[in-house]
Amino acid sequence: MTGKIATNGVVLAYDLYGDPDAPTLIGLQGLAEGRKFWPQSLVRTLTDAGYRLLLVDNRDIGDSSILYDAGRVDLAGLVAGSGAAAPYNLKDLAVDIVGIMDGLAIPKAHVMGYSLGGMIAQWMAIDHPHRVQSLALVMSSSNAPDLPAADPQAGASLFELAAPGCGDLHTRIEALWHAMQGEFPRDGTWFVDQLAKCGYRPDAVNRQLAAGLATPPRHDKLYAVKCPCLVLHGTHDAIFPLGHGEDLAMRIPGATLVRLSGAGHALTDDIMSDAGKALLAHLNQVEGTVV
Repeated sequence: MTGKIATNGVVLAYDLYGDPDAPTLIGLQGLAEGRKFWPQSLVRTLTDAGYRLLLVDNRDIGDSSILYDAGRVDLAGLVAGSGAAAPYNLKDLAVDIVGIMDGLAIPKAHVMGYSLGGMIAQWMAIDHPHRVQSLALVMSSSNAPDLPAADPQAGASLFELAAPGCGDLHTRIEALWHAMQGEFPRDGTWFVDQLAKCGYRPDAVNRQLAAGLATPPRHDKLYAVKCPCLVLHGTHDAIFPLGHGEDLAMRIPGATLVRLSGAGHALTDDIMSDAGKALLAHLNQVEGTVV
């Protein structure tokens, strides 16, 4: 089922897969990536195992509200503390997801977040703990100040994605893909095509990136998270090096860390078997399902 729900001043688009009576897992995507980026192999794995999957486009991506009137944010100024404030932050995006849960009458759900989506999921667990049954944080970060920096080329490619719309789109996005792919080389054409299908808009990516930069620190709040947590992280992640995943697993009490060998900062079919098995084991343990 596909639909849209108005909440928190925006309209969010979503897809629902699986049995309406099954336990719900919410999937939150990363920077510039809409709900269609989740691999279909993972969707099938989860629904075949008896879970309902709710995939959401965050604001400023895909079929959800695009905040054209908000314009661009001076990212350098925001980092330096001298620029204009971001129009929203990650805590706002967490409230968005709670609103869509209200609209679909979902009192509590498992929450899986990839990259930026994992940061939104963390804020859901911090600010709305009664709505989060468990967490699965995929290639994400606590943004603690002492964590290893991104590979310079990868970091530059990420910010280039949010630069004003100039230059060749294919070249811009392929540069990011090559920085993300890890030990599993793959032609980046699919990545370019998928971003185009999601409605790639540099100004919207700029605002999403600004949301991450403008959000108050949370690394010192993760010790209070009580729900079960799985951390999935690539060993060759150039955006958030492996230390980011290790840090999350250390800060969240009882969290389990699964290292995805050879994986970069991308959800590709090369890692979906291992990732899917780990995710199902986590969900089944929380649900008390015997497999």
